[in-house]
Amino acid sequence: MTRRFKPITNRTLRFSLSKKVVCGILISLCFIVQIFFTIETSANGAQIANLEEEQERLSKENRELEEKLVTSTSLSDLEKRAEDLGFSNDARFYYLKKGEAFAKLP
Repeated sequence: MTRRFKPITNRTLRFSLSKKVVCGILISLCFIVQIFFTIETSANGAQIANLEEEQERLSKENRELEEKLVTSTSLSDLEKRAEDLGFSNDARFYYLKKGEAFAKLP
């Protein structure tokens, strides 16, 4: 008794075709993922650039505010403002001796 087997060439061809399809799907999927990550990376780069610009702007504003604070609290500026408000520099000095009462009723 001899057995006859079906030729396997059709199966091999069909299996080979499905390997090609699977490889094509995997390559397409990798390509799509690569494009997605490239877009995300460029978007993150633009966001980082915007944040760096904002940091530089805030640093400049901070320096300007510090400079304004230093100039507004300088003694010469305070003296000018005091004179503008009507305060005067009294040239008369009174020196008190130790133990001498100065706010005592007569």
